[in-house]
Amino acid sequence: MLYALVLILVSILISPAFFVSKKPEIQKYIDKVTPIQGWIGVLSVAWGVWQMFRCLLNYKEFADERTWWFSWLVGTILIVINGFLLGYAKLKKHFLSRNPETKEKAEILRQRLKPLEKLLGIIGVLFGIWMIFAYIF
Repeated sequence: MLYALVLILVSILISPAFFVSKKPEIQKYIDKVTPIQGWIGVLSVAWGVWQMFRCLLNYKEFADERTWWFSWLVGTILIVINGFLLGYAKLKKHFLSRNPETKEKAEILRQRLKPLEKLLGIIGVLFGIWMIFAYIF
């Protein structure tokens, strides 16, 4: 369930204008986390990569529950992508600045993903809701 909540949070934060236009009352909550959203993105990338490895290593344990395993995998991929977009400035400043080649590749990846930000935010929120329902039922 924590995966779903993190996914929803990160997805809302990467495209806040869209979600605020639909639900104006969430603006006050977005304003509270704006100062730390870069670090939320960095932590989401790290945690998502860790969860992706766990998911891939535990494939056999979920052999009977492939839907849940696939949801876990897709959710962690979305957390990594959305976290990367959210925390790109912090990643660039603290982690990518040492290697110009890696910094250039990351910038190319960000430029490719930037136009999809709104779509990734919507998909992330919807998939997070799916993960909550899959967990409950």
